[in-house]
Amino acid sequence: LADTNAKVDEMAANYKKEKQEYEAVEAELQRTTDEFAVFERKDIKHKEDMKHLKAKEKKLHETVKKEAEKATKAKESIPKQEKAIKDAEATVEKMEKQIPKEQEVLDALYDAAKGETEGLRNQLQEAHKELE
Repeated sequence: LADTNAKVDEMAANYKKEKQEYEAVEAELQRTTDEFAVFERKDIKHKEDMKHLKAKEKKLHETVKKEAEKATKAKESIPKQEKAIKDAEATVEKMEKQIPKEQEVLDALYDAAKGETEGLRNQLQEAHKELE
């Protein structure tokens, strides 16, 4: 019986020791599981951030490409626009030279109309006098 009690005490001591080791391992497992969950959330967040940044980068590259194309087209149109400006300035200069001639024609028409309407104006003035 003493031999059995000694074995039971030894088994109890081994159980206690194994239980402590198990609880320590279980606590370590829980801690690492919690840490892993934190790292996993961070990893997911970083992946989403990278996905967002890649989409943003792609959009910016497209915008840069479009703006470069616009700039190229604008540079290419400069000579054409400069020619259009020169043509318009020449047209303005030509028209300004015609102003005195056209003014003479206008004055002649006005004088002719004035002669034709002189009689009508006199009649109108007489009619106004009669009405007053």
